Amino acid sequence: MAPPGRGDSAFVIERTLRQEFARLILLEETDGGRIVGTSWITCDGRRLLLHHFAVGLDFQGRGLSKILLQATLEHARAAGLPMKLEVARANTRAVDLYKRAGFQSLGDYEVYIRPISS
Repeated sequence: MAPPGRGDSAFVIERTLRQEFARLILLEETDGGRIVGTSWITCDGRRLLLHHFAVGLDFQGRGLSKILLQATLEHARAAGLPMKLEVARANTRAVDLYKRAGFQSLGDYEVYIRPISS
């Protein structure tokens, strides 16, 4: 789901899904059941964190991201928690999607990560 330096292995994802309010929402094709989109949500106790929200390249441009985001936001409403996400500024399609859904920029925050050292 992500470059190895982020530490998002299958083990980590499965472990986070044991947290209260954590969820992995899958968007599937109606015929064949192939996964075409994912929304990975965790919780830090104060807010939900949206990770790796994506729709497969072959399925983009069909409005599926709106359907997946709607399911994601319904989960947030049911949990009664705000949701935070990170998105690359250059990913204008995603930025526009999130802004239309009511997400607001946190301003001039920089995002840093310290990779797992071996």
